[in-house]
Amino acid sequence: MISPFDQITTFTVYLEPYLHQHIREYQNILTVDKIPSGPLQELVTPLRPTKLSPFQPFYSPFDDQFQCKYAIIRYPGQPISQKCYQQFLTHSDIPSLLGFLASSGYTVNTDITKVIQRSNVMPPSGKRMVCVASYQ
Repeated sequence: MISPFDQITTFTVYLEPYLHQHIREYQNILTVDKIPSGPLQELVTPLRPTKLSPFQPFYSPFDDQFQCKYAIIRYPGQPISQKCYQQFLTHSDIPSLLGFLASSGYTVNTDITKVIQRSNVMPPSGKRMVCVASYQ
């Protein structure tokens, strides 16, 4: 059976903490909740989540913070390297990402973004919603 939700091209951009294993530093990187349609797809790569702290409890494999993450990378087609610190987009890249989305046929839905941000339904995993967008 096909779900009608599988046909939706809307995705959410988040800013969330990531522990860079090689240099042992935290970064706030830009992620999406699923691989989007359109040109942004070339800049999204699956990323295995890292435990941010040895004190972080393991809740459930269905918990949002333990599911595969989809990070937005700076250069398309480049393999993920634990030695490269600047391969992921970060908070300082948000204006550039929004410009890329606008020039590539995406629509940033500010009304939906505001409704979700006001509803306070975000998980307590430290990630923050940046925007909701869709591809035409």
